[in-house]
Amino acid sequence: MTVGGERRVTEDLVLERSLRPEGTARREPVLVVLDDVRSAFNVGLVFRVADTMAVRGLWLGGITPHPGGTERADNRIAKTAVGGSLETVPWRAVEDPTDGIRRLQRSGWRVVVVEQTRDAVHPAHASFGERTVLVFGHERAGVRDAILALADEVVALPLLGVTNSMNVAVCAALVLYERARPRET
Repeated sequence: MTVGGERRVTEDLVLERSLRPEGTARREPVLVVLDDVRSAFNVGLVFRVADTMAVRGLWLGGITPHPGGTERADNRIAKTAVGGSLETVPWRAVEDPTDGIRRLQRSGWRVVVVEQTRDAVHPAHASFGERTVLVFGHERAGVRDAILALADEVVALPLLGVTNSMNVAVCAALVLYERARPRET
């Protein structure tokens, strides 16, 4: 036996998943909103990350490509959304997610916007709350102002190099994993 135990290969993990009764996966109280994200490849990868993190749902807002939108978008989303995530992650396309986010906030969901602002905190120091709406925006323009104004908290990943932005799908993965990290009490 090596440190870390026996390796679990993909084929075994897929078989294990297929043996579970349908619908037994516990969904985390997290809603991910992609607000005007342009790349269908990034959308597919966010589907994949959302599946690995058992996210409750995904809202694809504004110009964000979505399954069934166009053949080109479908092909690009499917290329990066492997593992059945398009079938397992509940999603919906919304023209403007602002009102829906506002309704969730009024019912107790905490709105955390991932954006580069002067007051943004590192995700390790964020108060995500029990029920969290995580909002990621356009690669250049960011999250629309109306949604940013609703934020209970704004988080940003530290950027230590010359590049002043991070791929939105990578950012979503890092923030979702940070939210899931056990906290000391």
